[in-house]
Amino acid sequence: MKRFLSIVTFIFLCLSVSAQDSDKATGSLAGVIIDAKTGETLIGVTVLIDGTQIGSVTDLNGNYLINDIVPNSYTVTASYIGYESITRYNIVIRSGGNPDLNFELAESTTELEGVVVTANPFEKLEETPLSIQKLSAEEVAT
Repeated sequence: MKRFLSIVTFIFLCLSVSAQDSDKATGSLAGVIIDAKTGETLIGVTVLIDGTQIGSVTDLNGNYLINDIVPNSYTVTASYIGYESITRYNIVIRSGGNPDLNFELAESTTELEGVVVTANPFEKLEETPLSIQKLSAEEVAT
């Protein structure tokens, strides 16, 4: 009986410790990302909290949501192919009541150097090591 009580007590202590760990307050970060020129929402923009492996990608409406962030001050970066990345510093995350963090991304323009097209210097010879026989339409018909 003593052994049974000690096992039950041990299980109860383990469950109470794990419950305390899950009660830690975490915050969230949400917002919308739009094109600075057109005002349209951008789909698939990556939003990362620098120095962590926490991040999100915008949905079809340009919205993102990052959950389970430990309250602290962070640097947040939004990046998208063909657009200039934007970094916001000292974003304070609290366990509740965080305002939306919205981004307006501007298109990035990169001027490329000219492309030069040259003909192939190697000639294709009509000779081939394979046997070729040309037939006219009349020869094929008969």
